[in-house]
Amino acid sequence: MIEFTLTKDLAKPLSRFIKPAKKVQADLTWKGDIALIGSQPCVVMQELNSHYIMVFCDVRKGDFTHFPNFFRQRFWREAAAICKQANLYDTQLLINQLTLLCEEQHYQLDRDDQEEGPITKVMEKLERLFLYEKQPLPVDGKSAFEFSFQMNTRRPKTKQIENPESPAEALGNLCLNLIEQNIQREKQKPQLIHTISDNVVTVNFAQRRKDR
Repeated sequence: MIEFTLTKDLAKPLSRFIKPAKKVQADLTWKGDIALIGSQPCVVMQELNSHYIMVFCDVRKGDFTHFPNFFRQRFWREAAAICKQANLYDTQLLINQLTLLCEEQHYQLDRDDQEEGPITKVMEKLERLFLYEKQPLPVDGKSAFEFSFQMNTRRPKTKQIENPESPAEALGNLCLNLIEQNIQREKQKPQLIHTISDNVVTVNFAQRRKDR
């Protein structure tokens, strides 16, 4: 299940999907905001466990109307591109499982709506790209993925953890483990699952990544 917490601005076009806040057991938790850059509505989302960034530029009225499916289509493509590097599952299985992760989506208003943070910095970067560098905004899925690639593959600087994961690595490992857990559940039906802690998947994407 995916949980979305939305700023007041983003909650307006997505109001039809917002439900009263409640405690949910989310596999992925996203925070989202929206800004008008030029004349194009741009949505930026960050997955809070992995810090992975996704951008959606020139979001149309129809995209907001069908946002759960709009997000699902973009998410499985980006996540599949990352997870394929592990060479654990064939492409169709990845697509099916990643789509399944997005089947249940819960939207709520972010009560702790802070102005500054990673999402704000991405918005500012998009604004510089468009207004000052006179570059087109990353409207399609491919260009959006490429725009966020540098941010998502940059390893955080920390003294507490040796070789910390980049956001892309963290999201990939999170998705791979959720897929593995779901596959194990399917295999063990109708028996009850007591533990799946031994079925942990980890993969290092560093060899496939070029530092920029």
